[in-house]
Amino acid sequence: VIRAEEVYPEHDVAPALEGGSTYRVIRSIGLPGLWELEQPVRITCRDTGNEFYVTLQSSAYQTWHPRVARWLASSLASAPESLAEGEALPMARTSDFDALWLYHEEGVTEIVAREGRTVYHLYYRGISPSELLLSLLTERVGN
Repeated sequence: VIRAEEVYPEHDVAPALEGGSTYRVIRSIGLPGLWELEQPVRITCRDTGNEFYVTLQSSAYQTWHPRVARWLASSLASAPESLAEGEALPMARTSDFDALWLYHEEGVTEIVAREGRTVYHLYYRGISPSELLLSLLTERVGN
């Protein structure tokens, strides 16, 4: 999963809510691994002291078989957080992943990526460019 501290290494990152971040690890018969991190954070620019708020939700799903990963990725892309009901994330061309869906508009980025048996889902509300988030995800996967 991607952390807000990785997106903003040059700034101070603090929880925006009293409870802070939520991190979960789930394992089940149907899904051998699910890692989820939700971070509503306050970013303080070290140079100017300006503050802004962002939300980052990052998930990684490990499946038993690539066929299950294909189904899961397609399902996540067809019911995105960032679009109205009935709309799907647009598929993007890439050589870094087996499949990639990417949406970025007006401070909202949503990415669904599939590599082998693993599916990654990022939802971001803030000012960071989608290229940075995609680059961090690519590094994480090791492509």
